[in-house]
Amino acid sequence: MILPGQSRLHMRKESDRRRRYVLDALSDFTTSTVIVRAPKDGRSDRERRSRCVAGLIRWSVDNGIDEICFELDETLQRQDRQCIVETLHAVRPKAVNHRHERAAVEPLLALPDAIGWAWAKGGEWRRRAGAVTIEDV
Repeated sequence: MILPGQSRLHMRKESDRRRRYVLDALSDFTTSTVIVRAPKDGRSDRERRSRCVAGLIRWSVDNGIDEICFELDETLQRQDRQCIVETLHAVRPKAVNHRHERAAVEPLLALPDAIGWAWAKGGEWRRRAGAVTIEDV
């Protein structure tokens, strides 16, 4: 789905026609989607992100997921890793392998980008994203 000249698929930069194409193509996959979200309730964005990372790790352990790839944001990588290690320590003995990659290196990071974008936009876009499970943290 990556067009010539693109290093990655990023919904924010795509046309509406292309967004529809991407979401329709994703609906052909047999997958389950979980959105871990932290409501805006006075916590800082960094704190809410940490809660989401911890929630995703706990959900992964509970559901037998043993590999997670986060999109690399160098300003948050250290915080993410600390949160992951602390959460895994609390849920031992189960381990979850984790890594941070740039979206241009790990094309599958386009999946959460597309679904997250559609969910945030709502309406037609949210419907096109398909069924999701919501985990509030």
